[in-house]
Amino acid sequence: MATVLTHDPYLADSTPLDECLRRADGIILGAPHREYRELAPRAPFVDCWGYWR
Repeated sequence: MATVLTHDPYLADSTPLDECLRRADGIILGAPHREYRELAPRAPFVDCWGYWR
């Protein structure tokens, strides 16, 4: 079974970003918020926006 964590800096009920990154086995970037721009994910990721190089 998978556990899905979500983070959005504009939603009050999202999981803290540091927890999401720490626990992630994979990441899907679904919204290109500027808060995510400088992240360097260590887990495999899908970047729908071409935001991370």
